[in-house]
Amino acid sequence: MNTRKNYIINHRTSALISHYEHTNEYTKVMHGHESFTVLQPPDEIVRQSFHYFGNNLEDALKSARKILNKHDPIPIALSAAHNLFLIRCDAPNQNGVVWLICSQIEEIQRYRINQTTVLLANGPSIQIDIKKSSLQDQLKSASYLRSSLLFKPVPHKTKHYIYDQRKGIALVLEDGRLNYIERRNKEDDEDKDLVLK
Repeated sequence: MNTRKNYIINHRTSALISHYEHTNEYTKVMHGHESFTVLQPPDEIVRQSFHYFGNNLEDALKSARKILNKHDPIPIALSAAHNLFLIRCDAPNQNGVVWLICSQIEEIQRYRINQTTVLLANGPSIQIDIKKSSLQDQLKSASYLRSSLLFKPVPHKTKHYIYDQRKGIALVLEDGRLNYIERRNKEDDEDKDLVLK
């Protein structure tokens, strides 16, 4: 199995699984038809992936809790646009963690009372420490979360104007940016926008 120093979750990622060598926690990454070791713990890969997508894990958790009106365990959105929703579970015998990418789950089967077998896209399967019913609930929540994030109403943008009619200029505050607008004459509909530094 080849080794990488770091990794960012993408559309080919199926799962991140804790992998121990001596006392070091690394990650076995299920990626498309292949798997490899990354010299980072799964939680660190997730955290860095959120930064890569311009977000952070804590804000994503707060957002998911608010939308779903639930506390942990819940799915979180790494990127709704890329259909990257993650579920965090315990690895078998609580030996580390497993992060599942919801869109890569083909089927789930009861393995033991509190364990589930997850069949991933491209063939592999893994066992996780979670009841099948609990995982089913999280998958339903992930679907609802995705719909909520993709189809939420766009907030109405407001503009604030300060206009000096004598000088024919206006200051416009829009989306936290201050713009200077100069009207060359009353009939001129084109604005000359300059962003103030």
